[in-house]
Amino acid sequence: MSKWEIIAVGEINPDWESRAIQRGIMADYSHIAILCTPEIGEPFVFESVGKGIIKSKLDDVLDYGRAVIRHRFTVPVLNNDFSLGWCHGRLGGRYSLIQYLGFIFPFMRRFKWIRNGRAFSVCSEFGADFLVDCANLIHDKLNDCDFVSPTDLVYICQEVYGRG
Repeated sequence: MSKWEIIAVGEINPDWESRAIQRGIMADYSHIAILCTPEIGEPFVFESVGKGIIKSKLDDVLDYGRAVIRHRFTVPVLNNDFSLGWCHGRLGGRYSLIQYLGFIFPFMRRFKWIRNGRAFSVCSEFGADFLVDCANLIHDKLNDCDFVSPTDLVYICQEVYGRG
């Protein structure tokens, strides 16, 4: 059985994009990912980045020492095989760069071309969808995972799974 975690990652010396995200969400991290640590083998990460939903090595996510895990939450998935299949099935999903407008200007969230459900996702929305589908997490803030920010997801995980 694999160990599944939601991780919040922050760069030690953030570039301009990560620094802008950290300022906007008022946190020391800018990225959310799903970490899977199998019983045998190296841990791997599923994440939503500019090129879409991808599977990465943990060292790649941590940029070989230039980033660290700021928070980590063990997620009790309902079924390991389903969770792995769910993540693999989402590979290649598209990133939602346009949704940054909804994060920056909340009034824009009412526009359908900004509110795009699961068709496109940013890192924290991908993590939120994972919690809903693979851990059957029922939470008021996860009724609609559009515009779940990294800090929203960390707060939800802290509330449900404890400090991370």
